[in-house]
Order: sequence, then structure tokens, then C-alpha cells
Amino acid sequence: MASDAVYVLGFQAKPTKLSPEYGSVDSALIEIWVHGPAREQAESKAQSYLMDCGWSVIELLDAEELLVERLLDYSKDTQSNLSKALRKGVHSLFLGNSLDPEASNSVEIRPLKKPYLSNDNKH
Repeated sequence: MASDAVYVLGFQAKPTKLSPEYGSVDSALIEIWVHGPAREQAESKAQSYLMDCGWSVIELLDAEELLVERLLDYSKDTQSNLSKALRKGVHSLFLGNSLDPEASNSVEIRPLKKPYLSNDNKH
């Protein structure tokens, strides 16, 4: 366990009726980047974050620990996401599959949207 690490947790999830994506996205792979002291705490925080965003977890697909002191060893994208997690505590990337049959091959990559009534200060 590293004292200063960011955990990248990959989830397969589906939107609930509370999610802004409900009705337009079938399912998604969602990466949650959590700055924390231990994987178990990071996983709990990530699942709570997903629920707050209106998503139901299907399964945890992957988990990786990134050490902050090795920041410059990572790719530019990884450095950017790791830095956002350090600043905000939690950062997300949404890779969603559209329900629209005309857009069946399209995938959207962006930060996860929170429901309109959510509390941004919780995490």
C-alpha cells in the first residue's frame, strides 16, 4: 500500500433513472480515479461516487495503483487524469455505448455527468 497513490478502478455499469444518460446509453465502462490511502477505501469511494451519479455497478473489471512519485513516468493522458484525481479526490472517465441503433458503433469518452440535484462536495 502506497501512502500517496491514485487508484484507477474500471467498472462496467448501467445508468439508473437518476442518471442524465438514462434512456440514451445502454451501458458503459467507467474509470474512476481515486486519490486515497488504500485500495479498499478507493473502491468504496468509487462505488459511492457512481451511485451518486445515478449509475448501477454491474462489476468491477480492473483496479490499478498509480504512485504519485512516478507521475512523470506515465503517459500524458495518465498524468492528466492522475493530476485531476489529486486535485479533486475523485475523477471519472465515461466510455458509453449509445442506445441509438444508427450510432451503434459510437463511443463517447468524457467525465461522468452528475444528476442535477447532486452534491458536488461529497467526494
